[in-house]
Amino acid sequence: MKDIYLYNYNSPEGELVRLLIQSKDNNAVLKKDLPTNSVLTKAPIIQDRDILITGLYPIIEYLEERYPEPRLFPLATPEDRARMRMLLDELLTNLFTNPENTPEIDWVQLMPAHGEFLLGTKRSILDLVIAATSPDDIEEFNAHRRQVLVSIH
Repeated sequence: MKDIYLYNYNSPEGELVRLLIQSKDNNAVLKKDLPTNSVLTKAPIIQDRDILITGLYPIIEYLEERYPEPRLFPLATPEDRARMRMLLDELLTNLFTNPENTPEIDWVQLMPAHGEFLLGTKRSILDLVIAATSPDDIEEFNAHRRQVLVSIH
């Protein structure tokens, strides 16, 4: 297990990155203060080895490439992965960037007919987004969120 430092973590975005780090079997070391040599201010920020990375998409892509197992983009075809990335973009934009303009999302409809996770039997980045941004008023959604969190630990 490797320590990855996570800065500016007190946000849904920071929670998503923490879950992502843990799902890759690494330890998220939460840090309050940025490194003194950092000019990066956009949250969240990770430090892995000698590199500082900021922004959700770069962090997601870096961690997926650096720590490929377990895959968080587990779909078999490029078309399926593209659809998943489009949904990921929609979720991140609506839930994190423009929460006041977030349209109603039918979380129950997103739930799989069979399987523990949104895409069936394997946890994906979409499950981590859901777990990081739970709207507390939807019972089925919260049951799914609890399942994802339990599966990470």
